[in-house]
Amino acid sequence: MRHETGVSASGHKPSLLISINLQPHGRPRDDCGIIKQTARVISDDILESAHVTEAEVRSEIAVALFARERLTLAQAARLADLPQLDFQSLLAERKVPIHYDVEELEQDLKTLKRLATR
Repeated sequence: MRHETGVSASGHKPSLLISINLQPHGRPRDDCGIIKQTARVISDDILESAHVTEAEVRSEIAVALFARERLTLAQAARLADLPQLDFQSLLAERKVPIHYDVEELEQDLKTLKRLATR
């Protein structure tokens, strides 16, 4: 998922343009190998009506995707544009448990061993 500001077809500048890769693994490709993405524009009007900022929308999406185990902690923190500890605090405020399985622990241990040998 990426976010950016841009200009809509109507010519007004939306607050948030979100491109989403909805495939669980890798990027979806058509028969020719071209990457497919879905893009949605969230206009200033909608953000103002909901009384949310761009940062809040990114955080909400990141928390929701993390809670559904669609993003790792690092990926969700990047999406929310927050340091990992700040994102963990946000999860704690929302009472969203940190999912951390044996595979992730093993990957972290390998990384630590690799870094220790440098």
